[in-house]
Amino acid sequence: MEDKSKKILKSIERGGEFLAARSLLRDFIVLAFLTALFFHRAFPGDFIWRDAYHEYYVLRLIIDRAGGFPLWNRHVYCGSPLAGAVYPGLWYPVNLLLFTLSPLPVGLSCKLFIMIHFLAAGAGLSFLARKAGVNGSSALVAGLAYEFSGYLVCQHSSINLLPSFTLVPLAMAFMGKARSGDGLRWAALAGVSAGLTFLGGDPQGFALALGLGALWAIFASSGHPGADIGRRLTWGRLAQAVALMTLFALAIAAIEFIPALSVLAQSGRGGGFDIDVAGCWSFHPLRTIEFLLSRPFGDSLGLDNYWGAFLGEKCFPLPLTMSPYLGVWTCFAAALAWRYREGKGDGVLYFFSALLALALLMAAGRHSPVYRLVFASLPGMHLLRYPEKYLFVAAISSSMLAGLGTKRLLARRNEARSRFASLGPPFLALALTVLFVLALKIFEVELLGPLGNLLARGAPAEVTPEMALADVKRAVVFFGFMMVFCLMIFNAVKGGASRWRGALIMLFLFADLYIANSPLAPVAKNIYKGDSRFASIILGGKGNERGRDGRPETIRMFRDNGIADPGRLTLQEVRLWERDTLKPNIALAYGIEYFGGVNVAHAARFDDLMKRAVGFFDLPAYNVRFAAVSERQPLDLDSNARVIESYRGVKLIEFKRYLPRAYFIGRARSVEEEEELFALMRNFQPERFVILETGPGLEPVKESAPGAEPLLRDAEVISHGANRVVVEVDSPSSGWLVLNDSYSPGWSARVNGASAPIYRANGLARAVPVPSGEVRVEFSYFPPGLALGMAITSLALIATLAWFGLAAIRSGRFWKKPRA
Repeated sequence: MEDKSKKILKSIERGGEFLAARSLLRDFIVLAFLTALFFHRAFPGDFIWRDAYHEYYVLRLIIDRAGGFPLWNRHVYCGSPLAGAVYPGLWYPVNLLLFTLSPLPVGLSCKLFIMIHFLAAGAGLSFLARKAGVNGSSALVAGLAYEFSGYLVCQHSSINLLPSFTLVPLAMAFMGKARSGDGLRWAALAGVSAGLTFLGGDPQGFALALGLGALWAIFASSGHPGADIGRRLTWGRLAQAVALMTLFALAIAAIEFIPALSVLAQSGRGGGFDIDVAGCWSFHPLRTIEFLLSRPFGDSLGLDNYWGAFLGEKCFPLPLTMSPYLGVWTCFAAALAWRYREGKGDGVLYFFSALLALALLMAAGRHSPVYRLVFASLPGMHLLRYPEKYLFVAAISSSMLAGLGTKRLLARRNEARSRFASLGPPFLALALTVLFVLALKIFEVELLGPLGNLLARGAPAEVTPEMALADVKRAVVFFGFMMVFCLMIFNAVKGGASRWRGALIMLFLFADLYIANSPLAPVAKNIYKGDSRFASIILGGKGNERGRDGRPETIRMFRDNGIADPGRLTLQEVRLWERDTLKPNIALAYGIEYFGGVNVAHAARFDDLMKRAVGFFDLPAYNVRFAAVSERQPLDLDSNARVIESYRGVKLIEFKRYLPRAYFIGRARSVEEEEELFALMRNFQPERFVILETGPGLEPVKESAPGAEPLLRDAEVISHGANRVVVEVDSPSSGWLVLNDSYSPGWSARVNGASAPIYRANGLARAVPVPSGEVRVEFSYFPPGLALGMAITSLALIATLAWFGLAAIRSGRFWKKPRA
């Protein structure tokens, strides 16, 4: 009898899992259709990217140019690590699939990357909602509210953040399923989800996935009523689940995490940031109005005309979050969740309400004592910047509350009410909206004059108070009419007037978010195609000689990052201007390398060198042939430099003489201390001698006699691949082979087949000692810790697949049809 009961319970459980899987599939199909509809403008065009395109290199372009899978990026700062740089997501599975294995064009791969992650974000939040007891169409409402919330849509181009939006809700949901000894495998899967956020390029998301997963597991262990959490966990089992999640997260991330330790130690951000720098892009408390009002301070995509300048963001002229608009129904339903709260046992409501409050306090950054306290007390916080990133946790929380409120509303239909209770609120909201518009027309100057002056403060001169007020009016009127529709739907649903109540709510919410937030992901046709003005000039001259592989030889150039874009440009015009003035990374397609640029993994030595020792006219020593600088920068050009083009405030300068990519030099000077190096470089004479840094493990440098004649001869770069450089030179004497690529741990060298030490040369480059005669030097790169990281990640993936595979085999799911 007992065995029969167990079989019945097991059959019921399987049937429940089957029904749940079918519901999730339905959610996914609906969200897939709405995602395509939301981003439909991108299909014939391209997303106008922000940092993802013009500040960092698209992985596929690096791979195409490298001739193999790259561990080293030779296209910025004379080269910098790619494995361990974290941001590019070198090992992220979706990147590997779309940008490495897929034959699709780069532009299409980028669009698919963005839309896949938005779809997965909505589906993941819907899954989390179901695990929290929010079922049916209410779970879809939660998924919609999250996927198309203003903050997420604003970050469509921050491709390192998108994996976090997708995987953090999944990690929380999986931790909610870790409810028994067998269920601990779900804790492992939560760890895999968290680890993938790190591989996707977001260490902050990695930490949040672990923290929120642990918090949700603690909450789930209470077995609160109404949620599909299951049996209560003991504290011992809970500790096992959290430890297992953390272990698997670190193991999955190991392939990037371990090499990143070496990169971080030498990078410009290795020492962390102080509170002022880390607090840049803090969410101003006054901007909380934007959760309900769609862009009340104007269209920030006009870039220079963002009315919110009066909020006093001292770090950047633009907000990181163009609009955090959540939609009227999201906020309304979240309030309903509190209106229909179920007393002390209402754990889901209290959990996500507390999480929402905490996320907002953290997003406020330097405006919040909570952020300052956490920053001062929590290890590792000094490595993270931009508090506004915590707004996606606020979006998760508010969306979950919206799903919960919608569920409770749908459960309370057919309540007896008076006719006024049914029709009064919508008409009252409509009347208030009309009265507001009339009041603005009649009393505009007296009531709103001071407000207009405040809104225009700090904005460009062409932004008048009247222009600023016009956007406030638009936002308030839009909210008023959305509130009217919201109340009408509320009354229709509560009255049980339609069997499609949930679908009606979803349709209204999607329409609201589509109208308000879809412009935050702007598109344009062929914006990144065509010739760059400066690139055409550069490659039209001597720079178009062909290398051994038939492609143009790469040309190194410098771009002053202090160049400011011309004012009064549209977003599309700004992106085209950036391409024309060779801002990273569009020029990679033309084979142009950067001595400047932006890369979070760049070495601290580069910054120090540029600030304290290397002047503009020293750039040719590093194989720099061209420089793009502001026309406002005062430069008395010498005989070696000439302006060859000017365009919209930018000068393109060519150096007539510059040291080659690789060369032999017979004289050397050695230094041991960094201060000694900078002092020597202030009177830099690279044609006469090379400056070599000595240290542990390196033999002392034998310096030439002071009066000796300098010997300098070009070397031939035979191949310059992804992780290997081969150079040949006919040395007139023993001396040094200098390769004008960055020095970094992980490089090894062989001279005529024998291992050779690598010295840091001229503060930045690499040099090896060579004998006289014909010499062949091979440089190879393999990041420190990568082999160990690969082994750990591989074992973690195998263990995860084996664990779930064996569980499925034991349960017979591969051959038994579940019964409902």
